[in-house]
Amino acid sequence: MKIGITTLALSLVLSLSTHAQAATIIGGAVGNGNFSAGGDVPAGAQTFDETANWFHANNTGANEGTNFTNSSQMGGSNDTSPVSRGGLPFNERVQINDTAYTITSAGEVFSLSYDFGAGGGPASWATTPLPAMTAFLFESAVAVDGDTVEGDMTILPGSLDSYSIDRANDPQWTSRSTANLYTSTAADIGKTVYFGMEFLGATNLFPRIDIIQLDVEAGNIPEPSTALLAFLGLGLCANGRRKS
Repeated sequence: MKIGITTLALSLVLSLSTHAQAATIIGGAVGNGNFSAGGDVPAGAQTFDETANWFHANNTGANEGTNFTNSSQMGGSNDTSPVSRGGLPFNERVQINDTAYTITSAGEVFSLSYDFGAGGGPASWATTPLPAMTAFLFESAVAVDGDTVEGDMTILPGSLDSYSIDRANDPQWTSRSTANLYTSTAADIGKTVYFGMEFLGATNLFPRIDIIQLDVEAGNIPEPSTALLAFLGLGLCANGRRKS
């Protein structure tokens, strides 16, 4: 019995010292990270209204009837869906995702990756300044849906990632990977956050995005308490006395 108690205490210590694995917030069909949620997606263009989880935040009014995804012009991304579909973030549109995540501890690390396609020839893309695809986490004062506008959103300070597009020197399709998009603090505990993206560049460019992956890794887990360590010590001592 003493051996069982000691083993249990040791297991508790080890479990408290281990961080949980990363969890997916957006990726594949989860949050429609590949823009193909729903199985056999019809070919051709789809509007924001027709695209699960994604909305167009715009201060000038509702724009959910605007085309957002397409199954054409996506050759080159790493999407392996039966019908490869990607997003078209034209004209500095702010595209937001309604998949919510509530921060529960300090030290939670958010990571992000996605494919970016620079449509058109290199000559179409400016070199000074370079266009950029931005991504961020935000809070919302209202439910995130087709009525959400930028004025409802508050970007988490420090969560803005900017990916410069150097089409003159890079291939048409590139992959962006950010291991630490944001790390939560104690002040963030209880906040519900969402994900958004905005392309900053000339309106005549043809940017594309695909296979967005947003993950979060567990935050800091408290060290084992003094009482638990004492319990472990007593178990070891008792076990030792029994053997002697």
